[in-house]
Amino acid sequence: MVDILSLVLHHDENAVLCAVELALEAGVPTKTHILNLLHRLIDGTHTDLPEVDPPPSRQIASQSPVGQWMPWHWKQRQRQTWTAMMI
Repeated sequence: MVDILSLVLHHDENAVLCAVELALEAGVPTKTHILNLLHRLIDGTHTDLPEVDPPPSRQIASQSPVGQWMPWHWKQRQRQTWTAMMI
């Protein structure tokens, strides 16, 4: 809190206030985020890039948990056992 208040000594009061308000609106009221926003406001460079939506997470095909860690020959023996049980 004191670190954020001390920013007023080095930067414009309105810029600090604006950075704090933006951080609160974003739901990330941390010192690092406020400093990042403040430097973006002071820098004055604006990007005309549209906001990017992240792609949906990739789903791994369902696989038995046993099959993920068993060596190949164990899997082969397990298949033979299952096949014998079904006959």
